[in-house]
Amino acid sequence: MELQIKKFNPPFRCNGGIHYAINPYINCAFNCTYCYANRDDKIETMAALNHFKNELKSLPPRVVEIGTSTDAYQYMEKKCRLTRKIIQILNKHRFPILINTKSDLVLRDLDVFHEIADTMGKEWLSIGISINKLTDNRLDVAAPAAHKRVETLKKLLDEGINAYLRYDPVVPFYNDDETSIREVFSLFAHPATPLKRVTTSTFKPTSKKILRRVDRQLDLDGKLIRFYADAKWIKGTLFLPNEKVKTILDKVNSIASDYNFDVATCRERIYYCSDNYCDNIDYSRNYAK
Repeated sequence: MELQIKKFNPPFRCNGGIHYAINPYINCAFNCTYCYANRDDKIETMAALNHFKNELKSLPPRVVEIGTSTDAYQYMEKKCRLTRKIIQILNKHRFPILINTKSDLVLRDLDVFHEIADTMGKEWLSIGISINKLTDNRLDVAAPAAHKRVETLKKLLDEGINAYLRYDPVVPFYNDDETSIREVFSLFAHPATPLKRVTTSTFKPTSKKILRRVDRQLDLDGKLIRFYADAKWIKGTLFLPNEKVKTILDKVNSIASDYNFDVATCRERIYYCSDNYCDNIDYSRNYAK
């Protein structure tokens, strides 16, 4: 199947966040409870790269986000090395790159990341590591454990890679409490750990089935469903009212400030970042070839 590069077009974007999206795999082995990506025990690769290479030649060099629907470093990547090839091709054609992952396998490609930093500059690559709970990962049990993700982010930062923490999704009654947030943030508070930015977002179900599934997985007995009763569907995504979102994100922002972290919100209608670096990469920059 041909790899496709598409315009990233969610209901709401970050400041200046017009960019492209690539998903090297169809379906995802991590099978996160809150995610709309299917697993069905059938992970497929978008292995044909010729069309992709040709398409890049005609596109303006905006940021390319890898892994918007499925994790680009899921287990199949260890064998296929497709994501690695894509990154090398994007770098050859001088496209800035944003990677989102929960996998420690991302460390395998440190050599490529250093090459990008050395030839193009650190700002041409950004890597977000998603950690939504430290002590209880019921919503993403098939993904690498939280402690591995912590170690992965610390390693990336130690290597001088432009990396950041994604504390998302924030699910009410699960990881929106101060204890859960501080458990994660405090691990990066040491002066020797140069974490600067946290990107966060609230849980946005793309179906009532997913909402019910998360509620059931967390043994909330309908509490989460009732909390989303006044949420509104926007382009196939369920958004909480602004006042509820603000209450949740204000808490994350306040705790982050205790550790001197900048906070950006992802795909929300409420913005905290005052610049264009929502994911530690400048979406608005004119990247000339």
